[in-house]
Amino acid sequence: MASKYILAKMRLECKRKAEALDANENSSDVLLDILKIIDPVKYRSILETQSAWDKTTALNLAVSFDSVGALTHILDSLTVCERDVLMRMKTAEAEGEITCLHIAVNNKNTDMLEILFNSLATRPDYQLSLLKIGDEYGNTALHLAAQAGYTDGLTCILNHVKPCDRLNVLCTKTLFDRYTSLHFALGNEHLEAAEVLLDCLQDDEERMLLVQQSDSVCSNVILDAVARKRPEVLKLLVRLFNPSIWCYLLKSRNNQNQTALYFAVKNNMLNLLLKCLSVESRLELLSLPVNGACDTPGNTSLHHAVANCNRQSVNDIMSLLTPETRLSLLQVRNHEHKTVLQLAVDEYLIGAVISILDFKVGSGE
Repeated sequence: MASKYILAKMRLECKRKAEALDANENSSDVLLDILKIIDPVKYRSILETQSAWDKTTALNLAVSFDSVGALTHILDSLTVCERDVLMRMKTAEAEGEITCLHIAVNNKNTDMLEILFNSLATRPDYQLSLLKIGDEYGNTALHLAAQAGYTDGLTCILNHVKPCDRLNVLCTKTLFDRYTSLHFALGNEHLEAAEVLLDCLQDDEERMLLVQQSDSVCSNVILDAVARKRPEVLKLLVRLFNPSIWCYLLKSRNNQNQTALYFAVKNNMLNLLLKCLSVESRLELLSLPVNGACDTPGNTSLHHAVANCNRQSVNDIMSLLTPETRLSLLQVRNHEHKTVLQLAVDEYLIGAVISILDFKVGSGE
């Protein structure tokens, strides 16, 4: 009971300090002052005490109220193992039960992050384990930093992870949506944060593995960016990968068996996705079924564009190919054994036929 009373007093004094600072009044580090006068016999017990209503600890209070002195005082009194135990203890906040790392990230307090990680410097395994602790939704400190576009925090965290362990940390997913930190960074269009996440990896193979991570509907960051029509995200990803890897990544499918090209036809983004590729790679991708939910199985991107009367996408597809490769694509049949021209004629899609034939005549075919 005495420990909880002291902890409550710490919180009250910290709040008063915060109010004093808001009023531009001078205020000492009251949390550190209280810690210094605690009976050494009771000190360890107080550090392990959690308040009744929000489970906060003295360490989490120090991080919350940016008390570097108090945090250092606490950590210096503990062994590395004891620090690890204390840093895992969660406080109940509005966003769920979170650790001191979550609190530091939410406050965008890079200095606090550095102190916390440095206190476990001799035990990289503790650092790695702490980074994988999530809130009730599975959000880790890295997830929160990515959501907020907090690049300094991301850099700080990843600098304390061995290069060989970074992919493992970055592939950690939330519990329900199954998002990685890269999903969050790109989903919120925090491009600098996404670059920090991708650049910290050792090679293209690791970057490819991270980009391929799928969420709860089997959608990776490329599929998501095309479906949500986010050209700046796609420009970043195109720039980061060589053409052969990019071609491979574009073959990924979601849980409805749709490829990125299915959404690219709908959102008129084919040029952005395919322009960096060779003509042979373009033909390879455009010949694959895109399998939209309302499409006939086996429909290619061109079938899909024609069926949806999307003349711009028809023109984009034809423009991306040479006369020979256009002819090859026009000969591809869906599962009903229809070519694109047969589909267009059967459905009385005269505009699509005209668009295709314009290219054939204009190309001298």
